[in-house]
Amino acid sequence: MDENAVIGFAYGYTSTPGQFYHDLLRMSLENSNQESWLEDCLEFVELAVHPNHRRKKLGQELVATLLEDSQNQTAILTTQKNNTSALLLYEKLNWEVLEHNFKLGETTEPYIIMGKKLNH
Repeated sequence: MDENAVIGFAYGYTSTPGQFYHDLLRMSLENSNQESWLEDCLEFVELAVHPNHRRKKLGQELVATLLEDSQNQTAILTTQKNNTSALLLYEKLNWEVLEHNFKLGETTEPYIIMGKKLNH
């Protein structure tokens, strides 16, 4: 593989009212969780690692770097309920399940909403 090739990335942004995904999350979380999780939140959108570089802790490093660089108080993500490797990774990194049956629009595939309090 080319030494300049991208082997992984993590992406997220500050969640604000009026954004499509923020509003979906707000509707799905119980009222008591909305303010504490979404008020000052990083939406952790994507984590990808090339298959040849998985299981080498690169995913953990990418998640940690993105969260360390964030100025937000919380982070929130969604992942498919059957994505065992993602769930194991996020549980290992101390993310907690906030909602077990999140539905994305018309899709029938269930997702899980997870959150993490960030220490700044």
